Amino acid sequence: MSWLFSSAKKNRDYDAAIKAGAVDADEWYNAHKGESALFTETEDTREGWVESNALLIDAHFSQTIRKAQRVVIDVTKIREKGKRIHGFGGLAAGPAPLIEMLYSINDVLNGAYARKLTSVDCTDICNFIGKNVVAGNVRRSAEIALGSPADHHFVTMKQDKEKKTHGSSLGLE
Repeated sequence: MSWLFSSAKKNRDYDAAIKAGAVDADEWYNAHKGESALFTETEDTREGWVESNALLIDAHFSQTIRKAQRVVIDVTKIREKGKRIHGFGGLAAGPAPLIEMLYSINDVLNGAYARKLTSVDCTDICNFIGKNVVAGNVRRSAEIALGSPADHHFVTMKQDKEKKTHGSSLGLE
């Protein structure tokens, strides 16, 4: 199954979205007419971002979703970087942090294909979400990861200097 995070040229953050890994929405839709795809447009709300993340995670585990050849998450509606957020203040981060988070979570889930998620996988996913929450520079994220003292990988995950997805490398010390 392939993933697509699309963006339309009408969005002023189009270049940043493409750089973060999105593809041009119009070009993709024209090239893939008639293909089976599960499609969602991410609304420019906290709930919209949560729903897109949930779809991504669910698609790795749900038999219903696997009937689609692709999952398409269109981020065109995400407010451009620097625009004011009226509900709780601050400035919008634009679509790039959402795209980067979705790709990072997708990488963790793809790496766990045909096995159960580990405590480290789950912590990584939570850290990616926490990093995304603070992308607007005015929100805060606090996390605590609880695991078994008998789980060597969990206990030593912050000592893994080569892997760049754990705690301190995300700026979440």
